[in-house]
Formats: sequence, C-alpha cells, structure tokens
Amino acid sequence: MTRKYGSVKAGKLKATANHIREAMGTEEEVRALGFSYIHRPLNPIICLPDLEVVDGNRRLAGVLLVAGPDADVSVCITDEPLDDSAKLEIMMESAIHTRGLSAYEEYLGASQWMERNPGATAEQLGKRIGRKPAMMSRILSLSRCISGLFAVRRVCRI
Repeated sequence: MTRKYGSVKAGKLKATANHIREAMGTEEEVRALGFSYIHRPLNPIICLPDLEVVDGNRRLAGVLLVAGPDADVSVCITDEPLDDSAKLEIMMESAIHTRGLSAYEEYLGASQWMERNPGATAEQLGKRIGRKPAMMSRILSLSRCISGLFAVRRVCRI
C-alpha cells in the first residue's frame, strides 16, 4: 500500500458514488467549509488512484462551490484496495470522530485569541476562521455576563 500526497484540480475528483451523507448542509455551511479549506487545508482529501473521493466529499463540494473546478486541492491518493464496505467504514469513522466546539469553547478560543492579538478586532478573527462579525460579537458577549457564572462553570464543569 502506498500513499502519495499532492494537489489535484478539484474538477478532476469524483464524489463517492454511494455516499452515506444525505445532506451536505446548507449552502452557507458548505461555502464556509470550502472557503476554509482553500485558505487552510488542514487535512487532505483522501482518494483512490481513479480520483474517487473516499473521505472529504463535503470539503470537495465546498471548494467547487467557492472556487470552481480549477482550484487546487490537497489530496492523499492511496492504492489500498477498498471495497464498498471499507469505503462505508471510512465515511462513518471520519464522521463519528468529528465534533464541533461548544459555544463556551468557542468563547474561550476567541477570548484567548483576542488577548494574544492586542489591537485586533473580533471582525478580523471572524474573517480568519470563517465567522460573520455578528456571530463573533455574540460569541464574545459571554464576557459581559455575570462574572460569577464563569467561576461556577469552572468548578462544576457545566
């Protein structure tokens, strides 16, 4: 089994024929994912030698929506023999281990980023991570709540 890492034009990749995800999400969510992936591709799209995507169908859909078929995307091409059952296992395993941040975790991250970047604005952070300014304002508004709430939350882990 070999794996090759590189980049491929998004339009050359083929979405998995029997993808289990019924809905990719709203257009806004898929667009945000595509924008994020183009600017900071943290994980390559995994595909077979024929360029069928095994993991990363949502990222591919987002890239195609935002940048079109000529956009370069990071890929890992594996020649591992994968039958339909193995492809399903990969799709399920990848989705099972995906977990978003809680609202409180988003607040912690945003407030720590603001502390480390004096003079920066919430709007700037929002642009860097794909959040609208209004959402960043809502996330950071937690700091204006009753200060005792944070002490209780830390002690009780709520």
